[in-house]
Amino acid sequence: MEIVREAWRDFVSGTTRGLVALAVFALVVAALGGVAVRSVVGLTQEAARFRAAGGSIAMLAAPGGIDGAQCDALVSAPGVVAAGALRNGPELELAVLPSRRLGTFEATAGFGRLLDIDRGSEGTGLGLWLAADLASVLGIGPGSAVGLASGDSARVDGVYQYPNDGRDPMLTYTAIAQVPAVGVFDACWADLWPDTARGSSLMMLAVLTDAANGGEAQVGIDQLNSTMGTVFNPRDRFEALPLQVLGLLGLVFGAVAGFVQVRVRRLQIASSLHAGSSKATQMLQILTETAIWLVPAILLTLPITRWLAIYANPDPPWVAWCPALVVTALAAIGVLIGSLTAVLTTREHHLYRYFKAR
Repeated sequence: MEIVREAWRDFVSGTTRGLVALAVFALVVAALGGVAVRSVVGLTQEAARFRAAGGSIAMLAAPGGIDGAQCDALVSAPGVVAAGALRNGPELELAVLPSRRLGTFEATAGFGRLLDIDRGSEGTGLGLWLAADLASVLGIGPGSAVGLASGDSARVDGVYQYPNDGRDPMLTYTAIAQVPAVGVFDACWADLWPDTARGSSLMMLAVLTDAANGGEAQVGIDQLNSTMGTVFNPRDRFEALPLQVLGLLGLVFGAVAGFVQVRVRRLQIASSLHAGSSKATQMLQILTETAIWLVPAILLTLPITRWLAIYANPDPPWVAWCPALVVTALAAIGVLIGSLTAVLTTREHHLYRYFKAR
């Protein structure tokens, strides 16, 4: 306890320069941790934009050669978020647009999950899915009925967003009818994440070996939207971030800061050794004095980097915050190593030299 009391007196009196060390540590480590955090957040934002634009959706085209049930079942495979089959449907004549025949498609239930259909509170799983631009023109939404030129009506079960952002325009201003996953389809779409490249090979499982027309289907795989790149591999991109460099910088900074902060007190340490204090006692004293300012500095740094990990992050903040925790931990370890090194390199027989150089 005497060591703790002495360490506290040195801190309060300013002998340890603890407040300066606290401020410098918090500032530099928060900066290094912040760079690490925001680099990860930037990657998650880029990934979110890539997926929102449909960059992770692959379109397998094989007219009359897609097994609808097998396409829907792809969702059970690793790396397939959603999958569904699509084929051309009959044209519709709307009562409000009698001069224009509306092209439609038929799709399996999995296709609705892939498009993230907004069914509202009135959706039943039956009826038509309308593109948002068409629904806006008609002024209707989920649960409404759209009148046909024949006098009949069709129920609108959901609305899907399909912006003009570079994606294939085939589903713009159209309607999709959900049908059972039986029979043959013309295309199989799949949302492949996180590995958009390797998942394409899985889609070939949905192709029938003997197409309905008696010949082999002309198979081709395209990307729904390639404006943001054809491949996005988050694992490779994460590994390319300078997180290890930032961690090393934190360790080096901590070691230098800890060494300098103690080294400037070499005369005091050498005097204590000359007075009979042991090296072990001096090391324990320095560790206690260092902990008095280091712990608050860490506690000041953590909420700053935590906030940086949360701000504008589309993903849970833990992944982005972890690199900052590593930087902080390495910097703290560096401070302890530097402080102890400064004590170990202080020699009692250099007391006169230290006195002259003060």
